[in-house]
Amino acid sequence: MKQTLKSVCLRAGARAMRGRNILLCVLLLGSSVLVFGNRKIDSLLTLVKKEEPDTNKAKHLYVLGWEYNRLGNHDSSFHFNNAALQLSTQLNFRKGISASLGNIGNVYLNQGDHHKALDYFLQALEIDEERKDKTRISIWLNSIASVYKEQADFPKALEYFLRALKVSEETANKMGIASTLGNLGGIYLDQGDNNKALDCYLRALKIAEEVGYNEGIARDLANIGIVYRARFNYSEALNYDLRALKMAEELEDKNLIAALQSNMGNVYGELKNYPHALECFFKALKINEETGNKRNEAGNLGNIGSIYTFQKKYSEASSFLFRSLTLSDSISNKDMVKNQYNALSLLYEISDISLPDSTGGKLLSKEQMRLRALYFHKRYISIRDTLFSEENKKQLVRKEMNFEFEKKEAAAKTEQLKNEEIAKAESKKQKIIIISVAGCLLLVIGFAVFILRALRITRKQKILIEQQKHLVDEKQKEILDSIYYARRIQRALITNEKYISKNLRRLIG
Repeated sequence: MKQTLKSVCLRAGARAMRGRNILLCVLLLGSSVLVFGNRKIDSLLTLVKKEEPDTNKAKHLYVLGWEYNRLGNHDSSFHFNNAALQLSTQLNFRKGISASLGNIGNVYLNQGDHHKALDYFLQALEIDEERKDKTRISIWLNSIASVYKEQADFPKALEYFLRALKVSEETANKMGIASTLGNLGGIYLDQGDNNKALDCYLRALKIAEEVGYNEGIARDLANIGIVYRARFNYSEALNYDLRALKMAEELEDKNLIAALQSNMGNVYGELKNYPHALECFFKALKINEETGNKRNEAGNLGNIGSIYTFQKKYSEASSFLFRSLTLSDSISNKDMVKNQYNALSLLYEISDISLPDSTGGKLLSKEQMRLRALYFHKRYISIRDTLFSEENKKQLVRKEMNFEFEKKEAAAKTEQLKNEEIAKAESKKQKIIIISVAGCLLLVIGFAVFILRALRITRKQKILIEQQKHLVDEKQKEILDSIYYARRIQRALITNEKYISKNLRRLIG
């Protein structure tokens, strides 16, 4: 059972991760509608019936398409997204065209049609690259990377995740950075490198908390829980799962709620707390059926069947395991088919009651059950060997990818250090300029003060000189007046003497 539970958990975590990328996409598409849930669909339907064929109607149409995709109603999602695409094309509303294309890509991704999903994401990317909308470019790069990751093309996935990270860093888009770091953590988790995965998730969580990005916080908490479960630290795993579940319920995110219920069911199963495990798996299964998530539905059916086997409820176990096998085969999921054959082999080997040869089939004898167990085991071995050879190829790719990632990560760090050095040099240059300007300003102020003081002293000296001049002028005037007075007296005396002399001569003569 451990192998089944682990594989389902990892897939559920990856599914949740992709769901968060898509949610980030919708949040950033510029829609005026941000309320989630069925209640919003009715109001949107009313709006689009009344609205004129303009950009607002186009926005409401592609949001409707997104809402129906969240509910697993792919037909309605296609209908409204195509209507949004048609209207946006008529209006030459480029943003609406890329949004509609991206939404259609998400529907195909949920249906497992990777080729069509990739085609639509690439079209959306091309439009937003022309528009130079880096926020949306980062979204589509993440989405494209997620497709390659689903296809186990890890080098390509890595390439696009790193491109998305670079674009987000260029625009200081912290939500984009947090989302991409979480996706990179998923790459490491798939490789079994839990330490690097945890490092990415913790970095993503820190940034998401800084900017209040609740969707990212919930996703990162869920992924951290997966890492702790892989480390057999079940108490920490449950702690993070419960924190994430609370946020997912507040956000009304059904995909993440189902993934978390499945994750907790895995933890309880490994702790042999089977009643709690069943409770979680049934809750997840119900949501999977509502949203049309066939892959996770098949996984949870198998998990429930395995739990019933351990509880010795063999009849119930048979029913759920065959349902899981049928659904897994219908979606061509070899890994899950292999797990169900293994679980059925164990069931038919240990069951102490007669079981049917298939769902609703006739009951088998003890010998027939033994042969049936052997048949299921052989089928398990056959598929396992096929997958093992494929896994060997994947391991080579993963090693190559890991080498490339570390090389690119080292290059990114070198570039970051270079940018930091440039920033430091620029900062130092700015400081020198500021100090120089401040020094010049102080010199100017000092010179101005000196000039003012000199002018003040000159003014005082001028006043003093003028006062002294005035005194000199006064003294000079007094002296001149005295001289003039003495001259007048002298002249008066000279006149009298002449007069006396004249009269004296006249008298003598």
